[in-house]
Amino acid sequence: MKEVTIHRKKIYMGLDLGYDNAMVSFLKEEGGDPFTVSTRSDRECYQIPVSLYEGKNGYYLYGAEAQKRRQDQNGILYEQLYLRAIDLIHTDGAGEAVERLALFVSRLVRLKDKLCQDAEYEICLSIAVPKLTPKAAEVFALLREMLKETAETMFFMDYGESFFYYTYHQEKSIWAHDVAMFDFSDRQVRFTLLARESRTVPQIVVSGEKVWEVPALAEDDGQEKDVFFASILREAFAKRIISGVYLLGDGFDGNWLCDTLRVLGPNRRVFVGKNLYTKGAAYAGSILSRQGDWPYSYDCSYKVQANVSLKASVNGTQKFLPVVTAGENWFEVKKQFDVILKGTPSVDIWIQERGERNAKIEPLLLENVWKRPERTRKIRISVRMINQQKLYVTILDLGFGAFYPSTEKQWKFEIDLY
Repeated sequence: MKEVTIHRKKIYMGLDLGYDNAMVSFLKEEGGDPFTVSTRSDRECYQIPVSLYEGKNGYYLYGAEAQKRRQDQNGILYEQLYLRAIDLIHTDGAGEAVERLALFVSRLVRLKDKLCQDAEYEICLSIAVPKLTPKAAEVFALLREMLKETAETMFFMDYGESFFYYTYHQEKSIWAHDVAMFDFSDRQVRFTLLARESRTVPQIVVSGEKVWEVPALAEDDGQEKDVFFASILREAFAKRIISGVYLLGDGFDGNWLCDTLRVLGPNRRVFVGKNLYTKGAAYAGSILSRQGDWPYSYDCSYKVQANVSLKASVNGTQKFLPVVTAGENWFEVKKQFDVILKGTPSVDIWIQERGERNAKIEPLLLENVWKRPERTRKIRISVRMINQQKLYVTILDLGFGAFYPSTEKQWKFEIDLY
C-alpha cells in the first residue's frame, strides 16, 4: 500500500490585538488580498472589544456580546484581556489571565468560517500588538503553548512590523521612497517611518518612531487639530523624501483636514483607514510561514542584528550550523545541538554583524575538561538570547553511553554579539 499525504491548505489569520479592541483578517493561501471580518451587523465596524464574559454556568461570550453583560450579576466580565495578561505575567494569576486571552483568541479563529465554511484549513496566526516588550514576549510564549491545537504556526510582531509587511505588498510607487504612517488615537499621534536600504541583500527596511501628545485644545476643535497635525507633518517630513503616507485611527474622523492636505501635497500617495495592522499581520504570516526568500528584511529594536553560526563537520563535510539568523526576534531564539567535541577543548562561535562582510570568532574554552578519548566527548550546546544583543550559551557533558557516563558538568557563557 502506498501512503497518501493529504495536503491541507493554509489560511493566514492576522490579528490586531490592541489594549481595548481587536481586528481580524484572513488571507487564503491561493493569494489575493486579506479580508477583514466583522462580528456585527454593521459590516464596516471591524473593532472587537478585547473582552470575555464568563457565566456562572460555564459558558462564555466575547467581544461586544460580552460587554452587553456588564451589569449581569450571573457572571464575570473581563476586559482588556491582553493588557491584563501583561500586568499579571509575573504573578500567580498569570496562568489564568493568559488562559482567558487564549480563549478569546480561539473564538476569533472561528471567524474564518465567514470566509470558508466548507474547507479544512491549517491556521497560521500572526498577532500584531502596539509594543512588543519582554513581558509581552512572555505572554506570547504561554499563549503559543495554549493555542498549539488551534493554530499550527504563530508569529508575533509590533504594529511597526505589521505596517512593514502591509506596505511592501502594495504598489511599488507607494514605497519608491520612504513611507510614513500616522496613528492618531488615544490622545496621541504615533509616527512610524519605513526607510529602505536598496543596496543590501536582502533590502533592509529600518523603522523609526516618534510620539506626540495631543494638546487638550486640539482634541475637539477641528481647526486646532488641523493646525496641530499639519505642524507634525512638517516636522516628520523634514529632510525626507516621502512617497506614501498612511493615516490611521479615530483621530482622523471628521471633516477637518485642510492645512493638512496642503502639507501632504499632490505628489504623495495618501491613504486613510483603520484595518492596516490586521491586514499587515496576515501578509506577514504568508511570508514567515513559507520561510522562503523575500527581498526585504525588517529591522527594529527587538530584531537580532547578527548571524551566529557553529562550525561543525557533518558527514565529513565542514558546515556552518545556523544558531541565530539576523532579523529574528531575540526572545524567540532557542536552539540546541548535540555534537562530538574534537581537538582542543573549545567551541568556536562565529558572529557576523548585519551589513559586515567578515565574521569574528568567539572561542568558548571548556575549563577542567574531562580526560577521555576524543570521539567519546559528546556535548549538548544550548543557546538562547537574554536581550537583543546578549547570547547565553550552556554546554553540557552528555557522556558516551555506559562506557563514559555523563559527569553532568556544565559550562556557561554570555556573549555580547555587537
